[in-house]
Amino acid sequence: PDGRSIVSGSSDKTIKVWDAQTCSLKATLMGHNDWVYSVVWSPDGRYIVSGSWDKTIRVWDAQTYSLKATLTGHNDAVLSVVWSPDGRYIVSGSRDGTIMVSDLKINQGAVFTGHNDAVESVVWSPDGRYIVSGSADATVRVWDAKKIPVTL
Repeated sequence: PDGRSIVSGSSDKTIKVWDAQTCSLKATLMGHNDWVYSVVWSPDGRYIVSGSWDKTIRVWDAQTYSLKATLTGHNDAVLSVVWSPDGRYIVSGSRDGTIMVSDLKINQGAVFTGHNDAVESVVWSPDGRYIVSGSADATVRVWDAKKIPVTL
């Protein structure tokens, strides 16, 4: 978020943090058991979240590069992850056709359905009111974040 670092995921199961000015490697994060398909910074820059073909979502401390949480609930690869604007929730999309919203304060998530194929992308609106998901079923769905099956 501050433009000083870049984060990337790889088929070698790692997450790499790069210095944006020098293009040098700052850290390699390991813990996933399969391809890391999606990574993103938290809005405040304190955390990194990753989604993997190992069906997990992992939350990493961006200062110490230590693993803070592992979230489960998808039955197939996690293809997309994004933070809510306030940094409390993570929404993820999976090849299993589901979307999961995870509440980091209570370390729980709720899975919900609506697509008929892989959910390839998810995004949270800047005002926090909507989640938008794109799927291999050729649909884009807009979800009211206040009506999804978790307490928001």
